[in-house]
Amino acid sequence: MIFNFTVGFILPWLTAIILYRKARILIYTVVPFTALLSVLSNQIGMQNDLWALNPEPTIVLFESLFIDIGYNPIICAWFAYFIYFKQIRRLWVYGGFILLINGMELLALFTGKVEYSEPWNIYYSFIVYVLCLFITDFYYSKVEELRKA
Repeated sequence: MIFNFTVGFILPWLTAIILYRKARILIYTVVPFTALLSVLSNQIGMQNDLWALNPEPTIVLFESLFIDIGYNPIICAWFAYFIYFKQIRRLWVYGGFILLINGMELLALFTGKVEYSEPWNIYYSFIVYVLCLFITDFYYSKVEELRKA
């Protein structure tokens, strides 16, 4: 559990300090939205026994809590930062973040931190991550429209 807390929560939020100094609007907009998205998708997957995170606590909500409020929303905030603030081409940002996120998922899978049940596999995780990046991009584009209006 200490590993999940450190890697899933503490380390991402340490990088969020840098992000807060550069683009604090992302911490106030993208992070809460993607944390909700993460909780929703993880709870659907775990409640339907598609995957499990190790170690499993007695309260299922806590199984993915550190990832839901740490790793996933901070990754999405950095994703939005590179597109909207650094203005790096979307194709490169999407490609880089898809490789990063799926690489981390594979690492978690190989080290036993994540276990898939039938019929779930890494390809479905890939689709979910790409979909979440698209949703994050769309959401923040709407935030930007409102901010400029």
